[in-house]
Amino acid sequence: MKKLFLFAICAVALTACEKDNGGDNGGKSVPDPAGTITVNLADGGVRHSVDLTPWTGDYCPTGGSVTLGWYKPDNIYIYNSYIGGSSYDGVSYYYTGSSEMVDIGPVRGLGNVRKAPAAGWSDDDIACEVGHGYIVRISGKSHYKRDPYYYFDGTEEDYWEETTYIRLYVVESIVNTSGGIMGAKVKYQYPFIPE
Repeated sequence: MKKLFLFAICAVALTACEKDNGGDNGGKSVPDPAGTITVNLADGGVRHSVDLTPWTGDYCPTGGSVTLGWYKPDNIYIYNSYIGGSSYDGVSYYYTGSSEMVDIGPVRGLGNVRKAPAAGWSDDDIACEVGHGYIVRISGKSHYKRDPYYYFDGTEEDYWEETTYIRLYVVESIVNTSGGIMGAKVKYQYPFIPE
């Protein structure tokens, strides 16, 4: 009877550990998804720019990008959500973007980053944790303004608003010769559609 009780406790403990690994993003480790890119981010300007052109498409022919970076003591950040603009025939088209990131906690790999939480998003830097998954959300909006010289009314209207995502996984810290952390090795996938 004691052996059966001990077996039941072990089974419950193993199940609990399985569920604790990232909540909705946990589960058994799955392979890296197609299109996974591995980059090193480090102090001193070693950043990586993610091309958003597949997302902006016909709405913004000049494309766009978001930059991933790392800085001391051990933070990961996003900045410069750039989405271009253009002007012709008296109409100026403006494309603006904003980005924010969330740490979804420990996961077993990039393929386990699947669901975007409703809360916890930040447009500021956040702690870079080895073994954690992150999701970056980029919101883009475009509007145009008619030049009064051509159209006399100065009309301004929005005509496109959309969101895209990048998923990240911190593989390991990059350590200098004296043992201090100077960056992170990161895997990411873009475009990514959360479940």
